[in-house]
Amino acid sequence: MNYRFIFFFFVFLFFAPVAISMVGIGGYAPFAWTTQEDVEGNTNSGTFFPMVSVNTIYPIGYQHLIVPEIGFVYHNKSFDNTKKYTFIFLADLAWPIYNRLVIRYGLSGFWTYISGDGGTIALSNGASMTSFAVPETSITSFNSAIDFGLDFVIDSHFTVRGEFFLFGLLNENARQYSYLFSLNYYL
Repeated sequence: MNYRFIFFFFVFLFFAPVAISMVGIGGYAPFAWTTQEDVEGNTNSGTFFPMVSVNTIYPIGYQHLIVPEIGFVYHNKSFDNTKKYTFIFLADLAWPIYNRLVIRYGLSGFWTYISGDGGTIALSNGASMTSFAVPETSITSFNSAIDFGLDFVIDSHFTVRGEFFLFGLLNENARQYSYLFSLNYYL
């Protein structure tokens, strides 16, 4: 994948002269209800990690908008002593359906970085404990998803957004869900 192209594409989108820009803060819940969140084996039931984002709005006609976004998530809870963060890239379209309600939908990419000190950690695997490796070098992964969300416009400066991400659309065994909530401010 050509990362320079992606970088320059987003730079172009965020600095185009006809755009409206926004910044946001909120929380991202990765792979809710399916990933383990502690050594006892409990699954992630919607733990939010802090997120900041920047997005731009371009009117394109037919009452639609192009809404690219870049977000950064810091995974501040780690039971296995790893450091983890995620960059989120959204390529959404938006459709204002009412005066204060906007539907968002599109494609998203998630670039996740994990690093650790190596070794193993014993985790609950049902009725027993199993040892799993902790990364000793930096590891990156890239996932793609389709997304659907709603923006509620509070006033001329603020919106509240909820967005749902579906990973593995065509593979029922690998299907995962994530979501985010954010408060956004028009610049």
